[in-house]
Amino acid sequence: MRCSVAMTTYNGSEFILEQLKSIEDQTMKPDEVVICDDVSKDDTVSKIRQYASKSTLNIRLIQNEKNLGYPWNFQQAISLCEGQVIFLCDQDDIWNKNKVQRMLEEFECDEQLVFLFTDARVVNANREVFAKSLWEKGWTGRGYKWDKLDNQEYFNLFITGKYPPGCLAAVRKEFVCKIIPFPTLHDRWIASCAAGFGNIKAIKETLIDYRRHSGNTTETVTVETKKCKGPIYRLRAIRELLSNSYEDHFVYPTSLYEVTSAAYKYVRDGKNSLDMTYMEDQMTYLKSISDAKNQGIVSRIQMIRKLSKTGLYNRFRSESHNLYRIDTAFLVINAFKRKKNR
Repeated sequence: MRCSVAMTTYNGSEFILEQLKSIEDQTMKPDEVVICDDVSKDDTVSKIRQYASKSTLNIRLIQNEKNLGYPWNFQQAISLCEGQVIFLCDQDDIWNKNKVQRMLEEFECDEQLVFLFTDARVVNANREVFAKSLWEKGWTGRGYKWDKLDNQEYFNLFITGKYPPGCLAAVRKEFVCKIIPFPTLHDRWIASCAAGFGNIKAIKETLIDYRRHSGNTTETVTVETKKCKGPIYRLRAIRELLSNSYEDHFVYPTSLYEVTSAAYKYVRDGKNSLDMTYMEDQMTYLKSISDAKNQGIVSRIQMIRKLSKTGLYNRFRSESHNLYRIDTAFLVINAFKRKKNR
């Protein structure tokens, strides 16, 4: 099978050469490496060109005229790839030597496989290991036995925001080109739609070093935490709760509703038969929360009570009574603020 690497870069000078070297050292080299640079201000591009001039890799470098943002830069890189299988690649990770070969074996064994991802070690800028398994420590879906799930279970998790970082994944081009353009983060969108088009699989092997450092675009993992106790910790926690409340209640649900609604059409019309009930319930919950932004105090309270009685609040927000009270208080306070600012 022909395969491509879709890589995006932006001010990645510090780590780009190490990543390229790890790709060149693969036991089975990719047929091409498509790199789209999003108007880097450092010497990332010159380093790539210098490396490409001496490398055995087929490197295609595209320099954007204006900054697209990393999700849509990935969309561009993916659309330019010619391989049957496309590996999504960040600029600062390090691949194990057998990553390409091991993942291609899975695609060759299953013609219906459209989305495959692996585990990873979590390391810092100096490759010091913070976690031996990203599955266990890393993102919002930690603790799941990802390699044991079926398509329906993947689908239900992915649409609620528990999806793997794109750098862990490889996708079949035939599938991913059908869901372009991306309306949101590339990895979320691809994961959300995949189950409607074919099989999803996870292999429990750490095939990359997933590097977390101060220059990361995303904050999937906190690699350095300080244990704080006492009043300072509590004040910090309260401040964080208040600062995140508006986004948690209005911005994020509205965004997720728009993405889920768009994915719903693709998955519903896809070739795989899936139970859409969970997705439809989630959309009902998100729409109710999103609509509360434009409602008064009474309507907001009625909305959250209704969601709680139907069980949707417990399923998609929290089973905690304390959080229910906090949410109710926030919705009331925010309604007063909204009225005052009119």
